[in-house]
Amino acid sequence: MSIWADTLRWLHIVGATVLLGTGAGIAFFMLMAQRTGRADIVAHVAGTVVIADTIFTATAVIVQPITGLLLARAIGWPLSEGWIVLSLLLYVVTGLFWLPVVWIQIRIRGLVRQAAIENAPLPPEEKRLFRIWFVCGLPAFAAVLAILWLMVTRPEIGFLPFALARLRGCSICLFGLGKARTGRDAAPPGVDLGKLGQALLALSDF
Repeated sequence: MSIWADTLRWLHIVGATVLLGTGAGIAFFMLMAQRTGRADIVAHVAGTVVIADTIFTATAVIVQPITGLLLARAIGWPLSEGWIVLSLLLYVVTGLFWLPVVWIQIRIRGLVRQAAIENAPLPPEEKRLFRIWFVCGLPAFAAVLAILWLMVTRPEIGFLPFALARLRGCSICLFGLGKARTGRDAAPPGVDLGKLGQALLALSDF
């Protein structure tokens, strides 16, 4: 394997460990701070969490798909490999849960800072947001663990290539229908079966 591929593999592993480690650390310290019930402690930890998420998590989120794509090309793995497709789907799931978490923890930081200034207890809104924050983190963390397992084991997942093959078959049929149909048998206005078939064919080749 080339030095380039080895470097990409190393960067990809580092990015994965940053995602996993930062996520676990943030969840632990936020939970411990919340358990104290003290607004000043939660405010300090929440502020640190927002900074850590910006520096480490956001950077890794951007870098991971780039290094993954380059690594797959360098090694020769087709992106239609079942474990790669499933990893990408899980990555999207992670992002869908992570984005609300980012907004929530910024909101929590603002609420508890104000409470700390006023020497007040944790506001009910903060407690509600923390519960949502924690629940959103569970599937995101589980998805990252699953992605790591897929990266390490690279299992054979047959249903995804099968689905892509069926998609390719359907696209060829649509492309043929688009070429053959005329007159009353033509597709409804605005629907070009040939172009639709070409689009699906391109998708199945991705």
